[in-house]
Parts: sequence; structure tokens; C-alpha cells
Amino acid sequence: MKNRPLLPPTTMLRLVTPPPCPRGGGASRLHSPATPFHPLLACCMLLISCSLPLSCAIAQDRIRQATAKMSLVNPDEPVTITAQRQNMDNRTGIWTGSGGVTISNSTIVVSADKMTLDQQTGDVEALGNVRMIRPGMAEWRGEHLTFNYRSGTGLAEGNIVTVGRFTIHARELGHTTESGIIFKDVSLTTCTNAPGLWHWHMNTGEVKYRPDKSISAWHGSIWFFGVPVAYVPYFYRDLETHYGFRLLPGYTSDWGLFGLGRYVYPYLHGPDWLQLTGQTRFDLRSKRGAAVGHDFKWDFGTFGQGNLELYYAHDHHPERLRYFPDRHARNDRTRINFTHEANITPVDRLFIKAQDLSDPEFLREFFEPQYRKSMQPDNVASYTHREADAAVGLTFSGPIDNFYDGIRHLPEVWLNIMPQPLLPGLYYESQSRTGYLRKRTAPRAADIIPRRGPEYSAFRADTHQRLSMPLWLGIVRLVPRAAWHGTYYNHSWVDNSGHLRSLFELGAEASIRAHGSLGSYRHVVEPYLDYSWIPRSDNLRDGENYVFNRPDSGLVWRDWFGLDGIPMWRQWHGLRFGLRNALQSREADRTQRTILESDLYGAYTFGTQGDPEGVRILGTTLRTAPHKNVRLHFAGEYDPKDNEIRTVDSRITLLRPRWELTVGDFYSRDIVLDSFGFWNRDPTAHLLYAEASVTLNSVWAVGTHFRYECRQSRLQEITGFIKYSLDCMSLQARIGYEPKYTDINGRDEKANFKIGFAVSLHGLENKFKLDDDGNEFQF
Repeated sequence: MKNRPLLPPTTMLRLVTPPPCPRGGGASRLHSPATPFHPLLACCMLLISCSLPLSCAIAQDRIRQATAKMSLVNPDEPVTITAQRQNMDNRTGIWTGSGGVTISNSTIVVSADKMTLDQQTGDVEALGNVRMIRPGMAEWRGEHLTFNYRSGTGLAEGNIVTVGRFTIHARELGHTTESGIIFKDVSLTTCTNAPGLWHWHMNTGEVKYRPDKSISAWHGSIWFFGVPVAYVPYFYRDLETHYGFRLLPGYTSDWGLFGLGRYVYPYLHGPDWLQLTGQTRFDLRSKRGAAVGHDFKWDFGTFGQGNLELYYAHDHHPERLRYFPDRHARNDRTRINFTHEANITPVDRLFIKAQDLSDPEFLREFFEPQYRKSMQPDNVASYTHREADAAVGLTFSGPIDNFYDGIRHLPEVWLNIMPQPLLPGLYYESQSRTGYLRKRTAPRAADIIPRRGPEYSAFRADTHQRLSMPLWLGIVRLVPRAAWHGTYYNHSWVDNSGHLRSLFELGAEASIRAHGSLGSYRHVVEPYLDYSWIPRSDNLRDGENYVFNRPDSGLVWRDWFGLDGIPMWRQWHGLRFGLRNALQSREADRTQRTILESDLYGAYTFGTQGDPEGVRILGTTLRTAPHKNVRLHFAGEYDPKDNEIRTVDSRITLLRPRWELTVGDFYSRDIVLDSFGFWNRDPTAHLLYAEASVTLNSVWAVGTHFRYECRQSRLQEITGFIKYSLDCMSLQARIGYEPKYTDINGRDEKANFKIGFAVSLHGLENKFKLDDDGNEFQF
């Protein structure tokens, strides 16, 4: 009997409960209860259902038995089968499809150059470019697959399965009904090259794959460029989170040879609102000894997000304490860092941040990047309730450790009222806070600068009340105002009597805002003028300021007349004047791009109550992007009275597809209030810095960074890196050097040379944003 085609090249089937077997040739139908089974079996069952006109009752019975174990298809969804050629040998019971055979629906897709199915034995064989895809899960590829739908056993040779960024090359493929799929004799990698051309891989005897969940393996060996480099007793990768082992080796003059090791793993991974992960730290420094730690990071939805970091170092050679040069930190050194924030309701927020250290040198020596961001930890616990017209809160803040200077708020309650209409055209706003404040200074040697200041504590109630009346005079917007700033202390640090300080203010601000065209650009200009009179209070005397109130410095002249801060001299009669500009262009997508923003401002005093008359400050801020690849920033202030520059902060950034360059200059010599209540000039700070990175090609990239202190004429630091990137990994060497110097107290700081090596596997991103190794090793 000649073979005859069974189905047309493309057939649509709907999987439903099987009806009685049709007469003659036809397509049978499947029912698929929800019990897990191997995905390959689904393909075989679909082939059977659409290809056997003979022994239909027996075939359907076998189909029902097999599909009772699987949940891979939707029983009500059509299945598409395509093949260039399909034939059925009724004598042998073997169906053959060839020429791009594909079986697919929204749940699974299986394709091969050729497929055969033996009805008598239940054997299925797929040859040539065999590929199986389940959306959101693994992709299986191979050249040869044999499978028996009756026994559920099978053998696949040369299998390649893609699981996320991982590629698994296995000699044999099996399955389990509960734990997932087992791969035998496996090579695993994140490289995208063909097998044999991988840059790195892990060899292991067996890998277990839990679809859409995880992959795991025992007793593996890591190979880099064909060379075995490490033994891995156990490997586990959760496909929904980030974890794994990391190691950063290197050398510094302070640490000696070191290795910073991390192992990140999830404790709990549930719905999006319930996640807990952690990382264990294992650090070894040849000059300092061993250190261990553990970090926790959580996300509990409305209950909040946060982290807890624990770290212990047994330091063989602790550094000298900065404030006591003849003393050293103890050998056992610790750090506890805790953060938690929660939006309890849309208008209520809880925030806690606290860090406890064993000594003041700990951050500088072991967590230098954090030390550079903040030399002293910020500690605060606050609750805030916000409405549309007001906000109220409770705050505890201040240093936990006694070796830091600072003011402790124990606690402080505050209330802010946003501008509210009091009468037609008249608006009221205020900021008030009250609480118990305590100032403490750290113990230090008598000759150490800055010297230890006084300590005091007091109950303080502070309020700033303001009335304003915005109105228009033609095109001029005029805002007259009257304000009172009152502060009460239950005693001062020179006597025990209560003390109320009052500052009154009368003033008005006038401004004009206009816009027009400047060529193809939109130009916005706003000149403004602000008059203010703040007479000196009669009861200001020695002990008036506990330094609990934040005085405005030269950097914040533009906010002198806001609700935050008080003028340096506690009196003012003068004008603030300025001119704001903005230049905008319309992009191709019709969005506005700001080319330039600037503010040129100054202040003039009328010389009342003994103050000199004249211009007191001139300043400007400028931000511009004249080209999409150029960014400019400049801010500076000049004091005409003393004929000196107060501050300069400027930088330029050039961006190109293959390189990036930033050059900056920072200068400051401001007037500040010291711990004893006297106005002093800050020591001059003048810093030059530059940072550059260049992508030479698709493989190589280099970069450098340096800082130079002009006042002391010394190089603070220079660093560099060279990076080699492949399809699946990046190799990076980092190097840095800090020359020796003498600090303000005459203490000699040793030079520090450091070098480190980092290997990054692409596709293993740090989803939880836990501290990477480089965060503890600054370059």
C-alpha cells in the first residue's frame, strides 16, 4: 500500500475532551489535566493526535494516560502543525514529517528538520536542528532526540538548553516528575559562542533545572580560556533573583594582599512585595587579618524596605586614632548599619537610618567610599504625616557614637503649614519645631585642630511665621511680606534663665517674567528685586546662639530670605537683585530641550546699625548644554567688601559614543560659625579633578581619574583601569596611588598604592543592589 499524506501542511487543532474515534483518516483530540510532565512528551502527544488514522481507540487511550501527567498545553487552544512533507506508512505504523516540522501554540514550540513516530513502540525521533521553546522558560536545542511517549524515557545527544543568560550543553537529557529536568555530563556557561569557543564554563556531571525557578549542580570545575582554575562543590542559581559567589583580589599598601569574597543568596522570594536576600562576606587582608560579615536586604511592600549590615574585623595592626595620635584602635573592630523606610499610608512615612562603629577610623580604613561621601554617619529616625496644606513629624537624630561631634535631637517635633489663604489676597505660612537638643563634642588631644568646643543642652522652641500678599501691578508680580522668627531656650550656656530671641522682617519681592524668540530658540528672562529689613534684636547677647540654628553661609545667600536659616550677622537692611535666563530649543519629537539656565545675582546693604554700606556679594549659577554631547556647570560668589572670591564650582563634561571626559575646579573660602559662636573663615580649599574613559573598540576600554589639591600643591589621588570585555564576561584591572602627605595637625599619612582585579559575568546583574566588592575598595 502506498504511503499517502495524512494532513495538509498546516492544520489547526483544538484540544478538547476526545470524542469517539472518527471514521477513516482524521485528527484525534487531546484532553490535558493539570499535572506536570516532561515538555517533550507534549510534542509527541500532539503528533499522535493529528497523525494516526489507524488503531484510533488504542492511540487515544494511550494519549489519555500520558497526558494525565502533563500541564503544558491549554486544552481549549488550537495547535498549529506545519511540515513541508507528511507521510504515514500504514503497514509499519510509522508517521514521518520532514522539511521544517513545527508544532506550536502559546505554551510550547517544537521544531526539527525531520520527525518520525512509531505507533507500535511509542518511539519518537527528531533529527536536525531540534529546538524546543517554552515562553518565559528554557530553550532546548540539539541535533538528535529520541523519546518514548509510553515509558517517559528519552535520550538527547548534544543538547543545548538556554536558561536565561545560561547555556547548558549536555550529553544526555532526562526528566523527573517533581524536581524538574536532569541534564547529564554538562558544560554550563553564559557565553554566546558555539561550544568549544567559550571563554569560561563550568564542567559538572549533573545539572538539575527547575523550569522558571532555578538551576543547581554539585562538584563542578570552573574553566577560563581552557584552563581549570577552581573547584565548586555546589552551584545554585535562582532564575528569579540575583545571587552567587564573587571575589575581588588585589593589593594595597595599607591592606597588603587581599581578597574580598561575597556569596549572595535569597532567604525568601515570594510575591513582588515579599523578598528577603542576603550576602555573606569573607575578607582576608595580609597586613590586617580576616574579617567576616553578613548583609540582609528586604522588601516587604507596604511594611517597608531596608537593609541590615553586620561586619567584624580582627585587625592585627589597627591605625592610630586621628584625635589621639598616641593611641590606636582596638583589635576587634565592628560596624552595624541599619536602614528601613516604609510608606505606611499614602500620607504617612517612617524612616530609620543608624550606624554604630567601634572607632572613628573604621569607615576610612575599611569602607572608604562611604567615608568619602560622609566622614560622619547620619543617624535619624523620623515619622512624617503630609497633607495637601500641612505636614507634621517627629524626629530623633544625631550621632550615636561619642567619638563624633554633633547635635542630638531627643526628640524634636515639627509642623509646617504651606501657604494658606487667610483673607482674600492674604496668605499665611509657617515652620515650627520644638524639642530637647544636646550638643556633644568628641574627646581629643589638646593640640588637635579643630579644638574641642563647649557642650550644652537645652529645650528649644523655634517658629517662623510669615504673611504675604501676592498681587500684580501691570506686568510686575509684587509679593509684600511680614515675618517673625522667634526662638526660645529654657536656658543659655552662659546663664540659667530662659532666653527668647526675636527677629522681625519686613520686605517685598518684585519680578517680571517674559519670553520671546531668539532666532530658532525660545528665550525666557526674569529680572527680580527683593527688599528686606531685619533689625537686630535688643536682647541678643553672649550665649545667644547655641549653634542649634543653622546660619546661612555664603553658598546660600539666595535663600537668606527663606524660612530656613538666619543671616550671618542677624540683621539686614538691603536689596537682593538678580536676573534669571533660560534658553530652549524644540527637538525633532517636539519636546523642549533647555540649552541654558542662568542666575546672576547680588546683594546691596544700606549700612544700618553699624554695617558697612555697599555691595556685599556678587554671584552666578550657569548650567548649559550647547550641544547634546556637551554639559557645562558653573557657580561662583565674589565678596567686593573683602575683595575676594568666596566660592567657585565649575565643570565641563564631553560625551561621545566612544569616550567621556569631565574636568572640574572647586574653590571655597567661606565664613562659618565655630563651636564657640565666633565667625571665622574656613581654610582655603582648592581642588582640581578630571575623569576620563575611552572605549577603544568592542573589546577594550580604559579610564583614569585624578584629584589635585592646589593649596598644598599635592596630588591627592590618581587611579586608572583597563577593561577587556567578551560576550559573556569582562576582565578589569584597577590601579590607584595616593601620595604621602602631612595633615593639618602635622601627622604624616603614608603613601598608599593599590591594585585590584575584577571578573564580571554578564547576565548576573546585582538585582538587589547589595554592596559590590568595589564599594569597599575605592579606585
